Amino acid sequence: LDGIFAYAADRRLSEVELLKCLGASSRAVLGTYVMVVLWLAAAGSVLGLGLALAAVWSVPAAVLEPLGITAITITLSAATQGVLVGLLVSLLFALVPLLEMRRVKPLLLLRADTSGTARRPDRASRLTAAATGAALLLVAVWQAGSVQAGLYVSLGLGASALLLILASRLLVRWTSRLAASRIFAVRHAIVSLARPGNQ
Repeated sequence: LDGIFAYAADRRLSEVELLKCLGASSRAVLGTYVMVVLWLAAAGSVLGLGLALAAVWSVPAAVLEPLGITAITITLSAATQGVLVGLLVSLLFALVPLLEMRRVKPLLLLRADTSGTARRPDRASRLTAAATGAALLLVAVWQAGSVQAGLYVSLGLGASALLLILASRLLVRWTSRLAASRIFAVRHAIVSLARPGNQ
């Protein structure tokens, strides 16, 4: 999710620069995109809830009878909890890219060559990233109903993230030899894949 939000933030940099050229404050820009994230998260959570209801209703009784279960339902508290967790996790993952966007300068709209240095993490972004990690750990503990299980889930997600980062770096390294390809499209794709700051 963090990569998705960071990519979306990069694609919205020109919009932020334009808003600031028109006089919008950093607070106004940040508030606008937080609302966008919340609307998208709410839509995704409601969609997920609808899919969950459809899945529950589609389970045949023949599958439940051997388990001694007559019916399965999604309670109002479970649905509310699911929507709230969806909103919270989406907002947590979006905070760091959004905080970095607030420092975008209007001048970058005219100087595209400096866009690569537009967003450098500051103290607030680092503190927010640490707080986001702690909050996600608390969400995992809350959902699991156990500190131990929550820690296991969080460690598993962290290990998965590290493995994905390692796999991506290996992929970039292994494909770098294709930069000498005679096919322009392949050569251009490999160069773009390995450029500094590429999401």
